[in-house]
Amino acid sequence: MRNIILWLFCAAVFLLPVLISPLTVDFYNPTKELLSQIVVILCLALWVIKGLRDERFDVVSNKLLPFILLYCLIAGISLIWAPSRYAGMRDYFQLLTFSGALFICVNTV
Repeated sequence: MRNIILWLFCAAVFLLPVLISPLTVDFYNPTKELLSQIVVILCLALWVIKGLRDERFDVVSNKLLPFILLYCLIAGISLIWAPSRYAGMRDYFQLLTFSGALFICVNTV
């Protein structure tokens, strides 16, 4: 499972720059966000399956993770006062995606 997660992250590292082009920066932005969200969700699902199969979850302690979780919590609470809830939720999901990617990187690599 660990190798599959690493291969998914490597594929994302090489596929995301392919989607970024000076001509298509705004047009393909939802595609880049969707690809990153799918990769992170798949990696989290594989990490959970690996933990269930091994009957233990190895969570590596990191000094940065509590601050990122606190930032995500504050950002979620700040959605109450957001002038545009749609834009706020879209950006919040992107923040959660990158937080999940950091969590997977810390616990897999």
